[in-house]
Amino acid sequence: MRSATVNAAPIRSRRWSALLVPVVFALACALPAAAQKPYKKLKYPPLKDLTLPQVERVELPNGLVLYLVEDHTLPKVEGYALIRTGSRLEPADKVGLADVVGNVMRTGGTTSRKGEEIDRLLENVGASVETGVGTTVGSASLFTLKEHLPLTLEILADLLRDPAFPEDKIELAMVQQRTAISRRNDDVGSIAGREFAKLLYGADSPYARHTEYETLQNITRDDLVAFHRRYYHPNQVILGLWGDFDPAEVKKLVEEHFGAWPRQTVEVPSSPPAQAGAAPGVYFIQKDDVNQTNIRLGHIGGRLDDPDYYALNVMSEILGGGLSSRLFRRVRSEMGLAYAVGAAWSAQFDYNGAFFVRCDTKSETTVKATEAILAELRRITQAPVTADELKVAKEGILNSFVFNFDTTGEIVRRLMTYEYYGYPRDFLDKFKANIERVTADDVQRAARANLKPDNLVILAVGRQQDFDQPLTALGEVKTLDITIPAPKAATAEAPPATGETLARGRLLVEKAAAARGGLEAIQGIRDITALSRVKQETPAGTLDLTVKTYLVLPDKYRQDVGTPFGDVTLIVDGDSGWQKGPQGTRAAPPAFIESIRKTLARSVDRILPEVLAGTRTAQFLETATLESGPADVVLVAGGAGDSVRLFVDQQTGYVVKQEYTGEAPGQGPVAEERIFSDFRTVNGLLLPHKTVVLQGGRQTSDATVVNIEINAGIDPALFAPPGP
Repeated sequence: MRSATVNAAPIRSRRWSALLVPVVFALACALPAAAQKPYKKLKYPPLKDLTLPQVERVELPNGLVLYLVEDHTLPKVEGYALIRTGSRLEPADKVGLADVVGNVMRTGGTTSRKGEEIDRLLENVGASVETGVGTTVGSASLFTLKEHLPLTLEILADLLRDPAFPEDKIELAMVQQRTAISRRNDDVGSIAGREFAKLLYGADSPYARHTEYETLQNITRDDLVAFHRRYYHPNQVILGLWGDFDPAEVKKLVEEHFGAWPRQTVEVPSSPPAQAGAAPGVYFIQKDDVNQTNIRLGHIGGRLDDPDYYALNVMSEILGGGLSSRLFRRVRSEMGLAYAVGAAWSAQFDYNGAFFVRCDTKSETTVKATEAILAELRRITQAPVTADELKVAKEGILNSFVFNFDTTGEIVRRLMTYEYYGYPRDFLDKFKANIERVTADDVQRAARANLKPDNLVILAVGRQQDFDQPLTALGEVKTLDITIPAPKAATAEAPPATGETLARGRLLVEKAAAARGGLEAIQGIRDITALSRVKQETPAGTLDLTVKTYLVLPDKYRQDVGTPFGDVTLIVDGDSGWQKGPQGTRAAPPAFIESIRKTLARSVDRILPEVLAGTRTAQFLETATLESGPADVVLVAGGAGDSVRLFVDQQTGYVVKQEYTGEAPGQGPVAEERIFSDFRTVNGLLLPHKTVVLQGGRQTSDATVVNIEINAGIDPALFAPPGP
């Protein structure tokens, strides 16, 4: 019955649509001429002045500032808090600390309630509390039905005062950060925005730097506790609440939950200045897997309290603020050179923002589009804007501006923000009047004084072999390297090698090779086919996988993986690779091909012959105690592979464990261990049939070999690119 109802609805809609067409057409023809005016002749009433609700500001004895707005429209209460801190205050060698603090403050719960308990309490009453730390400010928010405000405020106060920062939640936040690092070069737009900011401000600027694996490695729980202890105090907090409440009752609630929080003397460092980074010029990033170029042009801009801000705001609207802007009309509509193009004078509250132009164009018009943009930048500094341009730009700014204040919450947050950054309370009230006062002469004067069209940073991200002209047509080009830096070595540094430790290391490798079946048998391996059952740990739980692996030495590799969501095939043939799954087939990214190369280089059956051939070194380090018994640890280095620690069982000579820096899917480099057991003979070789993998000390997979064949012969067609 339900299906019949759903299927019938579109049919009725089409019938009525057909009947209405002539009626609508007849009405249109009958409308008076005044109703059919061109859009430019339409008249609209003047924009009304912004009307603010009654906002009460209260300061508690401990210094906490409270904004209150009574609004009985709906039976709910919302809140927002600003804390005087920010990621720009974190140490340069611990970038990412503030983000982890903001994340784990909420997920980790408090000293009296675990994060999971807080989740349940809030979910049961339909409420929410969130925390975070941005570049220039810490924040928290709440939402609740009015009857649950006491509980929600209590939880917010507890989180801000006494976060627990448990190690497991810190590690989860670190995993999320590592995942973001590993994927940061996937999207061309993200690359362009990130690297353009580094060019404008400098790679080490707190307004452009970003988290790296190494800066995450430097962060400890003690750092989170110290960051919180330094900045989170009531006299650092501005709290706003608006909704269905009695202000007197809410003030009592806030005093009850926040009043006992003691005031502290806090020395907040002055805001780091925003200074120009790289020299003006042309910069380029190669991205082979795209067919368009992301272009960024610009330079350091100004602040919101700059006297020229309003004129520059109008200027950027005329230049590239919308469909009627010069850049849009010229570069996109008339010349057909861009999918999207726009400009902004992005001023900030307490540091210099940026002036920038963004353009997305096809690869074959990269230089032509850039030259067209530069021409428009020069034109706006040389010739006055027209009266029509000025009118449309000011109307566009003011008409969009009011939507920033169409809710009580937006108004309260804006007033709190002005106080946070030290702006006058009437800054908001004056915006409309200041925009309306801007003249064409103001726009041209501000453009001449502030825009530097011949002194820009120009960045292009794309596939240069498809460009219409070499980028050198724009000037000298500097190519940027966006390779993601590897983390510090996951294992402790080895002591300097000596003749004695190298000799002992080689003897242990000889022992391991003999135990495996002898050097001749190892060197005789041409191909391997293995079928395994794998239990893979994921954030969503354990997945049972069937994995068939084909390996033809030295560099052909294929895996067919059966998953609950469909089959996946991974192929690497030398320097080329492919991935095929339910979503289709695509070329494997270089990072994946490199990870397979490292996997093959770490194979025990490759390491042992290379050490004995002298292309890699083996240094004895120490004796370790494993569950399987005592084992001698050998550091293998050099050759084509990364450093690997082999654990050679003292009694059997089997290699029972490996340690190295591996690659966690979606996370990047991580300390990895492989533990081998259940050794069985296959074609004269003693091979492990069970492998447990640990990453960062946590088990991530458990693989059991069902069948393995050596030198059975593998069809070369298996390594050909898969069909679409």
